[in-house]
Amino acid sequence: MTAQSAPQAVGGGDNLTRLLWNNPDGSVSLWRLNADASVTAYTYEPFSGWRAQSLTVGTDNVSRILWDNTSGYAIVWDVNKRCRRNQGIRDSCPL
Repeated sequence: MTAQSAPQAVGGGDNLTRLLWNNPDGSVSLWRLNADASVTAYTYEPFSGWRAQSLTVGTDNVSRILWDNTSGYAIVWDVNKRCRRNQGIRDSCPL
């Protein structure tokens, strides 16, 4: 078993904790620890040259991931509630 990088933990105004994991294969996992002790988790495929650097949760309880690219570019990805197209790397789902 290959180890993942240590997760970044962030709390939101909804009192739920989110964890951001960078996986060895380049994919990223975003977990939400729910009030009922369940976990909602999404894994996003590897994106060539991109790495998730930071996670934050806004006052709107929307998770945001800061990505950087080997070319020097950076982007903030809103992980929204309706799985709409974002101004980011690809479609996303709620957390």
